[in-house]
Amino acid sequence: MNREYFVRGKRKTVEQIDDVLAIIDTASLEVTARLPLPGIPIRIALAPDGRTAFVTCAGSSELVAFDVASRHEIGRRKVDVPIAPGAGQRPSAGIASGSALPVGLRVSADGRSVYVAATMGDRVVRYDAATLGPLKVIEVGGEPDGLAVTPAMPRKPCLACTPDSGTTD
Repeated sequence: MNREYFVRGKRKTVEQIDDVLAIIDTASLEVTARLPLPGIPIRIALAPDGRTAFVTCAGSSELVAFDVASRHEIGRRKVDVPIAPGAGQRPSAGIASGSALPVGLRVSADGRSVYVAATMGDRVVRYDAATLGPLKVIEVGGEPDGLAVTPAMPRKPCLACTPDSGTTD
């Protein structure tokens, strides 16, 4: 399968190959290296200082950290959350049977935390960026995927995150 990206207004098609992380030169937009990464790598996010790249692996249900300069793996952690009831019936269940399907990925602005959306577990997990130790599990429901950062967290319940809360705020 191929994916298309737009970088500086130019269309670039990159092969999505299971178990490989492609390194792309941003000046030429060419693939300069392929690093083996078992487990269906699916998303990548850089720490704010650019030294560490975090990758979610949907197939192996893992979060993996790489040193950008050396291109070596420096950490790996299983995304260990229970699979949500009925998740096996979802269209994305066929990607990696039995996986929490960690897909969405975001590094905090201060670089201390990494957030991973466990799509089949209906949870977002906050990890310590230095150790990859889990810090908090947030039940969100609804197959979480894309994650975003906002300047301030709401003080009231977020209906998008808690659809069964019964609040009208």
